[in-house]
Amino acid sequence: MLVAMLASLGLPWQRGGIKPGFDWAWNPGYCTVTWDGYSRCTTWDLVPDVAYKAVGPIPGTQLPVRVLVVATVVLLWAGWRRAARAAAGAGLALGVGAVLIGGASVTSGRLLFVVALALLATTLHAGGLVGRRRSPGPTAGVRSGMPAGMHGASRP
Repeated sequence: MLVAMLASLGLPWQRGGIKPGFDWAWNPGYCTVTWDGYSRCTTWDLVPDVAYKAVGPIPGTQLPVRVLVVATVVLLWAGWRRAARAAAGAGLALGVGAVLIGGASVTSGRLLFVVALALLATTLHAGGLVGRRRSPGPTAGVRSGMPAGMHGASRP
């Protein structure tokens, strides 16, 4: 499961599309002829412009989320290896943060990471490393609802 989390970085974590951005455009000068027959030319200038760029799907290795994914894997591995509840819990919390930090789009990289994180959380919960610890209730050690000493007693 930890390998699947790392492998998810090679898959797209962000969709492609058209992204607006800021750019500069070169506006060349122009020439006009005045009333007396002379030509008058202006100089060129640089003007701000909005540029649209087409981008393809971006894998997780090119996004800041790669740091969180690697940190999640390290914390979960350390929590499992050393039976450290704090490291396992921090790893799961960091994993949820890694999924949420990039937005709400569903991509193959995010989906693989979420499935691996859910399976690992289930495994850690079954191993007792995450979740609440069960405390013995008031009837701990009592086999039936009958008071002590009444087992096998006959009625008068």
